[in-house]
Amino acid sequence: MSPLNFASLGFLVIGLVTTGVIGWFTLRRIGDFTERSNAYRWLVAFGLSICTFMSAMPQLGQNQLWILLLPFAGTWLSLDSLHRSGEVAMHRDAKMASSESKIA
Repeated sequence: MSPLNFASLGFLVIGLVTTGVIGWFTLRRIGDFTERSNAYRWLVAFGLSICTFMSAMPQLGQNQLWILLLPFAGTWLSLDSLHRSGEVAMHRDAKMASSESKIA
């Protein structure tokens, strides 16, 4: 195994451990199913981004820039998660506003 591949594997393990620790601390506090699914989506986006950036660092010296497509997929997932969270909040606010207007 070449030293660059070994370094990439080591950085990948660091990214996986980081994602696992953040996931453990985050998910043990969330009880709501909707919030938990949003947290899973965020963790997948974070894990994909951090692991690919960490494992791609040693390889960038060999002009293998195609691997940077994976962090962009992680960015898309995190933006999609933010979009979904915003939609849920808008629907929740609309329901609360309609229920308040019925009460008044």
